[in-house]
Amino acid sequence: MSTKRNSIFGPQPTRQTFHLGFAENDVPQLFCQLDVLRRSEEAEYAYWKEKARWVRFEEIAENVLGRWSKPHVATLMQTALLDLKNLLTNGVILLNVQGTDLPTLSQTMVQALLDANYIDDVDKAQKIVWILGLPHFHHHEKRSVMKTASSVSLSKQGGLHPSPSFVINHLLRRDDEVDNSQDMSAPHLISKPSTQDMTVPEHNETNGTAVPSAKDYNIKLQRKLSRKTEGASILICPVDFVRESSIVFLRLENAIELLGMLEIKLYSRFIVLLMGPEENEKQLLQVGRTMATILTDDICREFAYTSKDSQGILDMMDRFMQDTYVLPPSEWDPTIRIEPPSQYMSKEQRQAQVPAEKVGQFEEIDLTPHTDPNLIASKRPFYGLFVDIKNKLPFYASDFTDCASLQCIAATLYLYLVCLCSVVAFGGMLGTATNNYMVRYSYLS
Repeated sequence: MSTKRNSIFGPQPTRQTFHLGFAENDVPQLFCQLDVLRRSEEAEYAYWKEKARWVRFEEIAENVLGRWSKPHVATLMQTALLDLKNLLTNGVILLNVQGTDLPTLSQTMVQALLDANYIDDVDKAQKIVWILGLPHFHHHEKRSVMKTASSVSLSKQGGLHPSPSFVINHLLRRDDEVDNSQDMSAPHLISKPSTQDMTVPEHNETNGTAVPSAKDYNIKLQRKLSRKTEGASILICPVDFVRESSIVFLRLENAIELLGMLEIKLYSRFIVLLMGPEENEKQLLQVGRTMATILTDDICREFAYTSKDSQGILDMMDRFMQDTYVLPPSEWDPTIRIEPPSQYMSKEQRQAQVPAEKVGQFEEIDLTPHTDPNLIASKRPFYGLFVDIKNKLPFYASDFTDCASLQCIAATLYLYLVCLCSVVAFGGMLGTATNNYMVRYSYLS
């Protein structure tokens, strides 16, 4: 980073001036959804599968249809934090993007990847556009994945989104395995679409885009959210035609409704695409969880909304890492899910906890010796005894006056009664056993 650091820790990032027209305390809440690219067992079709969501805390989609884990505090890997920061530092960050639908945004993201030389040819770019257009299957939906994955839509530009079977069989293969014949090329499909790919979609179609019906949305969850809540989509895309992981962080200038992408009907503000080799799927998933957790954080969300450039997004990462605590691996089981606390620090309390101008500054250490001055050797005889008596003389009278307190009097009477009770109860018996010395010794004690 090129920002100037005034200490080894660096200054605490501060919130920039608001750019999207939000008041200081009016930044909307975010609903984050993490989707992973999946293929069928027979590799006949592909789709986006919802794996996790964040309202405020993390919820993991379980194997049972429609069942979610209890909301819990997201526990993140430190390596995922470092990987995300590295990806954002070297990745593509698009802010204040104007768009009206997913195909337009997909082309914008892919064009940015081409300009940044993350992908080196148009064929790979076309593959990514097709993949981004695949349907999203949400965890609560009972409709068939096969029917959803087989639907297609015509874009406004007149191009045909191929069926998912085409994507799996011809677009997700390695470059050396791709057939270079004209029949398998994407431009040929655009000019002469095959009738077998044009399956009748399950949903209604408007303006060339499949429109989900009301029953496809999670109405029960939507009722729990504020009307001002906006959406963020984290897309994990493990493919075999890229060699390095990359990220595209996109923020829309005006939130729009991306039909079918989120499980609830919300206007989307952020799209984060994490793409990498198939063998890095687990790492990409952890990085995606980290990104979603950061976006749902109260302070970091303001950075995400108000940053004017890529440096603001990096400052968001720095602020999150400065406020993060690390649990030692030998003292905690990562499989244990931490339940949400009953009380937690608000945004205002976190901001007031450590002033920005004091972060990274060291406190002055008192290096003066703490040895008792009375124990320091001197050339005066009995000087230590004289100083000790001088210090304790003011408290000499209290050694006698303190015994007149109620507690001391009560303790004295208690001890007297204890000695007297033993004499009264066992006097005769103990007197015989002790040759009548018991009473005398008891009183003397």
